[in-house]
Amino acid sequence: MLLRHAKSDRPSGTADIDRPLSERGRRDAAAIGRVMAERGLQPETVICSPSARTRETLDLVLPRLAPVDDVRFVNELYEADEATLLALVKLEGKEAGALLVIGHNPSIEQAALALAGSSGPDADRDAMAGKYPTAALAVLDFDGPWSDLRPGAAVLRAFIRPRDLAGHGTL
Repeated sequence: MLLRHAKSDRPSGTADIDRPLSERGRRDAAAIGRVMAERGLQPETVICSPSARTRETLDLVLPRLAPVDDVRFVNELYEADEATLLALVKLEGKEAGALLVIGHNPSIEQAALALAGSSGPDADRDAMAGKYPTAALAVLDFDGPWSDLRPGAAVLRAFIRPRDLAGHGTL
């Protein structure tokens, strides 16, 4: 599962890594956590960028899920490109059956598009290729050890955006 951090605020004088979530971001992160729980999208391991906005996103998602014992903050996720993100998933996935990565664009979007290739529901794939907004979650299936992960090796199962949840009473 690849989750882009929720919408952040831009307070004057705040370093990029320290930017907090906006009010909308806090609502969206909580909503994505609720949808993950409703759909049984339970990670065994979480790797998260160390930025304030990714940590805050994580803090709003996790309480809605069953406890996750393996949560790691990985410094390299903060400014990762697609290749670095995929390499980190291969390394950090270890024995996890389900992995949640919380990071930033453009790497989250690029990695999701690369992994999914042409798989998955057309509407979800088209939406993901059109725009990967804040607090959006790509759910991908991959069979095999994380070390075998490569572009096109996963199947896109869902692309969940906060705006899609508003009409379903989730927000």
